[in-house]
Amino acid sequence: METHKFIGTTDIGFIGSYWPFGELEVSKDYLLVRDKLLRKEYKLSKEDVVSIKVSTLFSISKYALEIQHKNKNYKYSRVHFWYWIFSFDKLLNTLKQFGWVEDHN
Repeated sequence: METHKFIGTTDIGFIGSYWPFGELEVSKDYLLVRDKLLRKEYKLSKEDVVSIKVSTLFSISKYALEIQHKNKNYKYSRVHFWYWIFSFDKLLNTLKQFGWVEDHN
């Protein structure tokens, strides 16, 4: 199965880990948000994901993906993955390629 991995920053619940301890793995079947420092991970199927939103908040160097899900096996229903602004198109294009977000062009 083809997957793409991106290294960034994660927020799972109220605690997050900065680069290089956050990881997002994207495939056509699942998203895996992993915090290597805290040893937490959320593996979400397309049926689990309610929405994926792009946000900048207060950052001038990173964009965030806010992933809202409905998988009851996980404590928090929202996770964030922050990725560098200058490489964000690659991440967004991968999400589009695997059918996680729609292309609005």
